[in-house]
Amino acid sequence: VKNIASKQKKKDLLFVQELLANRKIKSVIDKTFPLIELADAFRYFESGKVKGKVVISH
Repeated sequence: VKNIASKQKKKDLLFVQELLANRKIKSVIDKTFPLIELADAFRYFESGKVKGKVVISH
């Protein structure tokens, strides 16, 4: 069962990758935080004001 699920997950990720590459969908980044501000990122996420993805960079 694990192997079948793994193959399906890969297939799904490749499908999403193709949609992104063809600009059929896009990922919206709301805000980026450096890793050192991880606690601030969580507080922002929990605030309910998030309009896209919250990214943590290193």
